[in-house]
This record gives sequence, C-alpha cells and structure tokens, in this order.
Amino acid sequence: MRAQRENKALVPDSFGDSARKPVPAGRGGNIPKATETFEQIKKTCLANGTLYEDPDFPPNNSSLVYEGQGVSNVKWLRPGEIVSRPEFIIDGASRFDVKQGTLGDCWLLAAVACISMNPNLMSQILPSDQSFSSGYCGAFRFRFWHFGEWREIVVDDRLPTTNGSLIYLHSADRNEFWSALMEKAYAKLNGCYQNLKGGTTSEALEDFTGGISEMFDLRDKTPPNLLDIMLKAQTKNSLMACSIQATDQSSIEAKLPNGLVMGHAYSITSVSTVKVSGNRLPLLRIRNPWGDDVEWRGAWSDSSNEWNSISSQEREQLGLVNSADGEFWMSFSDFCKEFEKVEICHLGAQSLQSAEGEDSGDHHEHQHGACHWEETIHHSEWRARVNAGGCRNYLETFWTNPQFRVIVTDPDDDDGENKGTLIIGLMQKDRRALRKMGMDMLTIGYAIYECPTDNQGVLDLDFFKRNRSIARSPNFINLREVTGRHHVPCGQYVIIPSTFKANEEADFMLRVFSEKPHKHDELDEKTTIVPPKPDIVPSTVSDEQVKKLYEAFTKVAGSDNEIDAEELLGIINAAFSKDMELVGAGEMVKRMDGGAVNAAPSSSGNGASGVGGLISLCCGLLSNAGASGQNQENQQRQHYSTQASGPDSNGTVQRVATNFGFAGFSLETARSLVTMMDVDRSGRLSFDEFRALWELLRLWKTAFKQYDSDKNGTMSSYELRSALNAVGFKIDNNTFASLAMRFSKRDGSVAFDDFVMCCARVRTIFELYAAMANDQGKVNLNESEVCDLFSSAFIISFTLVCQCGIIHLRRHRASNMGPEMTHALFVSLFCFASA
Repeated sequence: MRAQRENKALVPDSFGDSARKPVPAGRGGNIPKATETFEQIKKTCLANGTLYEDPDFPPNNSSLVYEGQGVSNVKWLRPGEIVSRPEFIIDGASRFDVKQGTLGDCWLLAAVACISMNPNLMSQILPSDQSFSSGYCGAFRFRFWHFGEWREIVVDDRLPTTNGSLIYLHSADRNEFWSALMEKAYAKLNGCYQNLKGGTTSEALEDFTGGISEMFDLRDKTPPNLLDIMLKAQTKNSLMACSIQATDQSSIEAKLPNGLVMGHAYSITSVSTVKVSGNRLPLLRIRNPWGDDVEWRGAWSDSSNEWNSISSQEREQLGLVNSADGEFWMSFSDFCKEFEKVEICHLGAQSLQSAEGEDSGDHHEHQHGACHWEETIHHSEWRARVNAGGCRNYLETFWTNPQFRVIVTDPDDDDGENKGTLIIGLMQKDRRALRKMGMDMLTIGYAIYECPTDNQGVLDLDFFKRNRSIARSPNFINLREVTGRHHVPCGQYVIIPSTFKANEEADFMLRVFSEKPHKHDELDEKTTIVPPKPDIVPSTVSDEQVKKLYEAFTKVAGSDNEIDAEELLGIINAAFSKDMELVGAGEMVKRMDGGAVNAAPSSSGNGASGVGGLISLCCGLLSNAGASGQNQENQQRQHYSTQASGPDSNGTVQRVATNFGFAGFSLETARSLVTMMDVDRSGRLSFDEFRALWELLRLWKTAFKQYDSDKNGTMSSYELRSALNAVGFKIDNNTFASLAMRFSKRDGSVAFDDFVMCCARVRTIFELYAAMANDQGKVNLNESEVCDLFSSAFIISFTLVCQCGIIHLRRHRASNMGPEMTHALFVSLFCFASA
C-alpha cells in the first residue's frame, strides 16, 4: 500500500530495472501532484468542520469539457444535497450497480461492470474505508494504474446534476454513489469528463487493473483458437468485453431485432460449457451495462427453450437467472456471428497486488503463480531528430527507433513445438489528456526481428536492409495501445516500436507478457572509443608535406610559434570555404573572420604570404582526405609541392577546388578545437598540436561527406550516430539524444561546423575521463571538481554548468555508485551541460 501511495510501480525485482524505473514525465496533461495526501485533507477538514473542495477539479465547465460551450443548466451537488441518506457502497460493489448517463462512455461502464465482479480488484481501486457518516469530510479517493504506476486520485464529492439527478454514470440505487465518484476521479485523471467520450473497454480495463489488453476482430475471420484463448484467459482471471461496430453515427446505441445494441460495449462475465446431446457446447454469459431488459433474444437467452435440454444441476452451476437485468447467455457460435470485437485484459505483475497477499507475505506466489502472466515494462519516447524514425516505410531512419530485446528461454507448458507466447503492448502516454492542446492519438505499431545471438549494441541500417521482420503488430492504428499475440520459437528477438510517420513525438511504454519468465533489455551502445572505419581514414601525410606545413605555420604563428583560436578560425574557414578559388593571399587574410584576424609578422615581413601558403597547404591536405593508393598519393604530393611554392606571378593563391558545401566555422568551434588540443591550457596551439588537429579535421570531413548524401553541406541528425561511429565514437542512447538535440537544427540538419564541434567536445570528454579514471574505470568527483572540469572543457557559464551538471549527475547516478561516475555517465553529463 505504501508503494502505491507514493506512486511507485509495483514490480518484483525479478522483472528487471526497467520495470522499476520512475516513470518519465509526460509531454503534458498530467494531473497536478497533490500537495496534500488524503489523510491530511481528511484531518484538516474534520478539524475545521469544513467539507473538501478540490482546487484541481473545480465545479465548472473546465471540468466538464475542453472545448465548446459546455453543458447548460448543470448544478454541482454533493450526495447529501441529492438524497437524504447517501451511501458510498450498499452491500458491496456489483456489476448491477452501474448505469450509463448522458456521456458517451459505455466503454468505461463495461469495464466497471467487469471489475465489479472481482472483489480483490475492486478493493484495490475503491478503498472501502470511506463513507458519508463516520469521518466524512467531502473527499473520496480512488486508485488507478496510470502508465506503469498506481496513482491515488482524490476528488471532492460535488457531482454534476440537472433537476436534482446525476447526469453521468450512476448506480441503480439512487442512494449509492461509488460509481459516480469513481467516474469523476477517472475524469480528473484524464483532464475532464469530455475526454472520456469515445474509447475502448480495453483502455479502462488496463487503468483499473494494470493488465494488458488484446483485441480480436471477428468481422473478417474468427481466430481458430479464440475459444481456447478465452478459456485460458478465464483461468488466469482475465477480464473480457465485446461489442458490435456501429455502421454510422446514427446507429450508435441502436437496438437490433435480436435484442443486441450496436456501437455499445458489453462485458463477458463467464465462459463455460454445457452437455447437450452428449457433446459439450460452449456458452458465454454477457452483460449489457444498461442493466435493463435490453437483452439477447436468440438461442440460450433467459427464457429460451434450449435451457430445457440441460439438467437443473447444470443450470444451477451456471447461476442462471431469468430476469430483466441486462445479463444473458448465448452460444459461442452465435456470439462469433453477432459480435464483431472481443477485448481481453490479462492480469500481470502490477495487478492484484494490494488486494492479495499484502499482509501474508505471499506476493511472489500470487504474482507468479499459474493465475497471472509474467510481465516486463520499458518506458521510452520518440523524439524528432533523435529516434522518431517512423515505420519501415522510412527505411533510412527506421533503425533509429528504440530497440528492445526479448529472450524467450522456455516454451509454454502446453506447447509441443518449443514455442512461447508473447503478448506485446505498445502504449502511447497522455494522449487523451492532451486533447485540450489539439493533440490526439498517433498511429503506432511495432515490428519483431530475430536478433543475432552475438549482437552487441544497436542494430544498424544495414541489418534492416538485409533482414525481414518475423512478426508485426496486427496493424498500425491510432489507439492508445496496439497489442499483438505472437507464438515464437525459443530464441532472441528485437522489438522495434514506432509511429507510422517519422518525426512524430510521444512518450510511450512497451510491455511484454509471457506465460513463462523471459529476459529483456534495451539495445544500447557502450560509450567508448574505437578505431575509425578504414574507408574514411585519410592517406598518410608525407614528411615533405609536414616540412612544408611547418614552414608555413611558423610564418603565421610569429615569435611564440603558436596560434590562438581567432587565428585558427581564419585558417580553417579559408581552407574549408567552397568558394576559395583564385583568391589573392592579401584578400584571403581580409576574409579571415571578416578581416578581424591578421597574420603575425614574420622576419621577412611577408605575413600574408605565410598565411596564404599555410592555407594552401591545408587545402591540399583536405582535398586528399579520402585518398588511398600509391598513384593517387604521388599525384597529390606533386600537387602539394606546387601549392606550397607560394603565390604565382599574378600574386594569387592557386585554385584549390574542395567540392564541399560549407558556410564557415564559428569562433566557438575554433575555441573548442583549441581546447581539445591544448594540453597545457595556454589557450594556443603549437605546431604539433595544430598538425594533430588537422589530421582529425581530415578524418571528420571525410566522414561528414560520406553521410552528406545530397552534398548540400549538411547531414541528417538521424545519421549523426553513424557518422560518430565511423570516426571512432561509440555513444549510448541517452548521450546521443543530448548530442542530437544540441548539435542539430530544428529541421534535423547537422552542418559541418556543428559536426566538428560535436566531435571536438566528445573527444575532449573522453580524454578528460581517461586522465581522471581510477583503476576500476570510474571517476570520483566532488562538486568543485565538476565545475572546474566544465569550465576547462567548455567555454560556457560557470554557474550554468554547476547547476545543470550536478542536477544531471544526481538524476543518472546509480543507487550503488556512490560518488563515482562510469564512462557513459561522465560523457552524458558533459554533453548535457554543453547543450
């Protein structure tokens, strides 16, 4: 109970860390965190002799609707103002208590009817220690499962009425109010009453139980094993509902001649068999939430002759009641002909926990016995420019979606093919509550691939080009959750959840239910440095080229033989400029940083010539960045020698065509490059440092051009990870998200300047970590050292770094890490602060 009050997801240790993580904040629509607990509210109201008034869900149109004019002539009354002797629950909560009002939420009523049949589930949602007599304070509390956590929702008891009667959900007994108050709490959880209009019974069943729901469409073809699925579901205490699709708006709630209602949600309250003519005939008991005489009129209805064909003992065992109560029986064959949709909610690790075994200490037995499914949970998100890759129609970005591995180790008990059942549920968060912001459900789905047993890290684009999925979600659909049942051989699989279109953002939760325990994790890279890919490694610079480069460098550097960030900026901007063709050395100097950078005078007074020679050499080296083979190298050597000879007879630098679209580096990038190579923290680069820097720039340029597919001087943020991998940086998912958001523009493009700055900062971080790591590969830092690291690594605000860096560190530190940081955390911390 304590864990539920604290809004923690109750998942046993054996289910893995992902199920126990705090649920990430949604993108909006969350109900305000209560400043007072129910106990505090009750204590204060009783002490002051007042009745509670909920400030977060006031009695006005904002609680009724999110758009439009609202409901007219509504008066909010407390139960004591409606009847003289109100009761919270009379003789326990029953499926016969629930009656529908004017709100189109029959889907919710069907779920309430299902739940009311299970006292353990009801006691979890509906704490029974509440009444309108002893301790009454005008406040009532309810518990709902909300995206992986149990949340306690407190509301006051002011209910919307017209002419003194409740207008929404209510009980058959006018004096009973648990169902109306429960609906109000659920409306608060979802933003307002109007947000409850239209939905699926599955959605409400999941919020009442923490289970996972399957949906079966009977219109095209009834699954051959549907009856077996329903019988097994009943043994596992699953909850079931059904409905008939309305053909149009006018047919919603329309009564058919056979007594059934279109566009209306029913609950399935029993699956059984009876002996007829020596054979077992399957029957289903179904309930209409209206609870009146609108019932099935066909075979096996309340007063049909078919009941005379079975013994009175069987009728008694079935609990047959002949009354106009909205509940009836029908054969399974008629059910499949008349109904079009079946929804089954399976209970898992987060179901029934407060109701069962709380005091007896037998949680494990209840949670993992034959009655319930094994469950694992992952919370994640799709973010544009990072991992919102869309479905496989968008192959180039599909692989960037989050990837989750599931290992099926044991087959089902009754399976003879060495296969196990996986029920996969992909749920988008908070979309119902976000309606008020003009947002609705996205179209979502997933694909399943066999995972290579030797796989390490994230599956890349090449994998998805070469491999087909072995299963997919039943469809991509704009519901809160898409669920699929898959019967797969024991082995390793990767689930790729996605929106249908790329660059659509949402928080989501992925759940996997299985009959036997399974292993699981999210595929990720280990943050580390690896050798660059061979195909982008530049050719080796010859000794002669190094000599020429040194001579040119000394003319620019001056007496101290070093250059600062502004001098470096002029050199690299000129060398990388796409329009550097037949430009005089003097003009080139003027162009450096808008004419702000002047070459240091040499002893010969030919500073401009020194700058021109250095730029020319650098350009030549860049043009050879991807060259390989002795013939090419010899040609380039001859080219370099010509370029290094200085200006021609017309006083111009020879034409150097880089064939590379580039708008120029920023001063901040130049500073980052100096910081990366400046070992002694002098703020300047010696020749050796400059030479090493230029080798890195050659490597980074080659990689960038490889991933700049349209040659327009930018790459997609979705390719940033591949480009970083190519130059030797393996980056974990969280760190990459920070990098992509920091170094890409709104349209998802990454300019060469941003790519170089990203590489420079990541390399600096790796080197800092390597210098400070202890023998266990971790870094011990106090807050002062963190601030010093940030101020030395990045030229940004000391105060901002201190605040952001320490907060980020605390959020990501593992509980058993103490003051130490792992490699991945160290990199993530610095990338976060630099963003």
